Amino acid sequence: MKRYDAYKSTGIPWIPEVPEHWEERRAKNLFVRMEREVQEEDEVVTCFRDGQVTLRKNRRTEGFTESFKEIGYQGIRKGDLVIHQMDAFAGAIGISDSDGKGTPVYICLQPKQGCMNEYYALVIREMARAGYIKALYKGIRERSSDFRYETFAGLFLPLPPLSEQRAIVAYVERKGRQIDAYIARQAEQIERLKELRKTIISHAVTRGIHPYTRFRPTGIPWIPEVPEHWECVELKRVTVFNPSRKENIDGDTLVGYAPMEIVRSNMESCLTIKVCKLTAGLTYFEEGDVVLAKVTPCFENGNVAIIPRMIHYCGFGSSELFVYRCKDKLAPKLLFYYFQSAGFVSAGTASMTGTGGLKRVSPAFARNAKIPLPPLSEQRAIVAYIEKKTAAVDRMINACREQTELMKAYKQRLISDAVTGRINVLPHD
Repeated sequence: MKRYDAYKSTGIPWIPEVPEHWEERRAKNLFVRMEREVQEEDEVVTCFRDGQVTLRKNRRTEGFTESFKEIGYQGIRKGDLVIHQMDAFAGAIGISDSDGKGTPVYICLQPKQGCMNEYYALVIREMARAGYIKALYKGIRERSSDFRYETFAGLFLPLPPLSEQRAIVAYVERKGRQIDAYIARQAEQIERLKELRKTIISHAVTRGIHPYTRFRPTGIPWIPEVPEHWECVELKRVTVFNPSRKENIDGDTLVGYAPMEIVRSNMESCLTIKVCKLTAGLTYFEEGDVVLAKVTPCFENGNVAIIPRMIHYCGFGSSELFVYRCKDKLAPKLLFYYFQSAGFVSAGTASMTGTGGLKRVSPAFARNAKIPLPPLSEQRAIVAYIEKKTAAVDRMINACREQTELMKAYKQRLISDAVTGRINVLPHD
């Protein structure tokens, strides 16, 4: 993009220069602070860290502490520029799309003549992204701030002509829509690739990799048929289910530790912890065991792993894990992939008991579910096939993710350059 013809230095610490014809004004001279009474019909408006300011019910209700006494709440009206004093440093700045009421930690502003709230929402969010708000505030809690109105009111901000403010906002919105559409297409492609990955795994572990195989019915609802030379056996026949610990371990011994958040298909290592630091009720496992999440949504999301080598041969993990130790007839990697197959996940989900977020796969299902069992040599061939095919899919997924991150960075740079005048977005002859 073209730059302006001439620039001048500023007194704004986070914007070294602006176009020569732009002015600088203190925020108190650009805005009127609104301190409205709450109306009886007003609902709660929330200012989110991504810049959306909307009725709380429009987005989500979980995770908020409801106030029994809304002491100090203020009226908010559609079009207000809202700054969250505590979370402004993280981007909680935006234009309200709704009438309602909000906490007293919100600064609600209307522009004076010559100013456009939509432009200044972008400017102040850029100030936050540049780290300037964090440098200003007096912290009252970790990773948060106290960006009071008095502090904000004294800050100098750029003041382009109103026509340029409108042009900048229009440019940012237009480019933002284009970039967001591209990012959405990448997200859709990633989902399609994930489905392809599941299909590759599901087909290989239930039907094999040889195209001309003859099949026989299984009687298993989620696996109608398998190659005729395969067995179908209960998991408890080819694994030790939830094996018990062999020996007492000294309290100072370092062992592996696997909380649920690291139990992933690509897990390469466990954490390390002293036995004396472990809490009661954890699940015991050893190197080479296959661990499977039993609780929703971790089970459906594919939280499954083969325990890697550890500093000690054994370790402990979340109480929400099933552990399988494969016997001689079953390769751990085949079991690992079987647990990711669509049919097994669907059947396991159907077996869940409990309510809401506490649903768990039935232990009876986890022990007694059947697995198609090829000869060991074929198991190894199937695993090699899956790894080759899924590696190619994973490379495509990673490429999409990289493109997404690049476009997010490009979008942020465009916004930054436009609102600070580093590029001229006005129509050119």
